[in-house]
Amino acid sequence: MSDFYELNNYKKIGKMNISRRVFENIALITANHISNPEKEGGKSKKKIFRLSNPVQVYLRKGGKVDIHLDLTLKKGCNVAKVTEQVQEEVASSIQNMCEAVPFKVKIRVSAIR
Repeated sequence: MSDFYELNNYKKIGKMNISRRVFENIALITANHISNPEKEGGKSKKKIFRLSNPVQVYLRKGGKVDIHLDLTLKKGCNVAKVTEQVQEEVASSIQNMCEAVPFKVKIRVSAIR
């Protein structure tokens, strides 16, 4: 497995690559921001989930990137809502920072505590 995603360089001046770790860090920072929201009105919100395992990124043939996140959710939270929010936020972050990269964000709930 390659550690770099090669961007299409239409000017043919040289090669441009994005490291697999960049995708991991974008997903990790985004997920941590969601699970550890900023204080509102002086009161801190409780964490709604945490990552069960490190973010995994797979660079596929054909120029596709798969991002896998395993979550442990807080008991009583809406699973569908939380996973959809995480998926949308991570996808939005990747899209904003690496707009030309085709990717999938896969979420798996591994536990509820």
